[in-house]
Amino acid sequence: PVVDEDGRWRWPVASLRHEHWRLRYEPYPTGHSLALGHCVGGDTTSATRVYRGEKLREMIERLRPDRQDPTAALLMVELDVLALQAEVQAYTCMEPPLREKGIYLDRAELTPRFGSQYAVQVADFGLQSPAASAYLGSVSALRRQELCDRLPNSSVSGTEDYELVQSGRSSTYCMRRHLQMRAKQLIHWWVSMDPERNFVLPVQGTLLTALVRGGALGILPRDIDLEFALGSSGPNPLISACQAQAEVEGYEAFVQCAVRFTQRGLKIRQVEHDMEHSLMQHKLFARHGARSISKFRVHVESLDLTYVGHLNPKELIRVDFLGSELRVMWHQCEYQLFEIYGGDLRKKVGTSGTVDKSEACPAERQAHKACLRSGCKEG
Repeated sequence: PVVDEDGRWRWPVASLRHEHWRLRYEPYPTGHSLALGHCVGGDTTSATRVYRGEKLREMIERLRPDRQDPTAALLMVELDVLALQAEVQAYTCMEPPLREKGIYLDRAELTPRFGSQYAVQVADFGLQSPAASAYLGSVSALRRQELCDRLPNSSVSGTEDYELVQSGRSSTYCMRRHLQMRAKQLIHWWVSMDPERNFVLPVQGTLLTALVRGGALGILPRDIDLEFALGSSGPNPLISACQAQAEVEGYEAFVQCAVRFTQRGLKIRQVEHDMEHSLMQHKLFARHGARSISKFRVHVESLDLTYVGHLNPKELIRVDFLGSELRVMWHQCEYQLFEIYGGDLRKKVGTSGTVDKSEACPAERQAHKACLRSGCKEG
């Protein structure tokens, strides 16, 4: 064990999790994972440590220079990660504590080089030091570092993440963070427009995420898009706002009006409508006019949105999602689960709201740390 430069006791044994573009140091419930006499084991120990010569040489060969780590605190984190990959336990023995000037987890700064090499975009370097926790007013605050604001905008576009998920890996943390931010922005905009009549419904894969897959806390590591219906108990505000113009100028005028309506409301320029998916609606418009438009679909970045009106709120169930409230139709949930997924609640990579298939990472010992693993064993 160690004490810091202020003479404060610091227990160095922690569990280290490295998956889904996240690195996380956290305490064991018992303080350690195993006990061996007066020594205990875990994934980490203090910076004052002893390695077997052969194992240290193996790890050093994998290290790369990092000019953005002048204190070498991140070097100790890198050694922890390499030991975790090699399944090497760290032991801490109950000898008189050593004094360390600057605990490495208090000083570590996540860098783009480290993030790229080890597939990490967010790191929780354990609990805040006692002094920092007192300042923040929380003794359980995590010392978190993120790379999202230091990455190019293309990192949250979803293009790269689609390839990742199709190959059996998780979408990136920064992309999921951006997607959640957009979802919360969408829900707030639509409901605040008319809190008494407007509500948002999750559909397709997002429906099961909201109901059974922890949607109250966050989206799944597999998610690269979210699907919602923007509903109303009366006429849908967007459809009503654009129908009059459509009666005079035609269906294309309705599309342009709907796109502008969405752009102004969300303050996002990237709003698209796929005309190929609305051929039937276009034909109905040609025959019956603007009154035939009962729903309308657009894409906003990685959000798939459908505007619909005249829903009965008495048939809807309230569901918490990302700190906001959604509404759910139970018969829609039954259709999604039994007709699309065949009653199987296991999340399968590559599965969407209308497609049921599965992709997985290759069975390699050193699989990519973003790979998704199943809790079920085959055979």
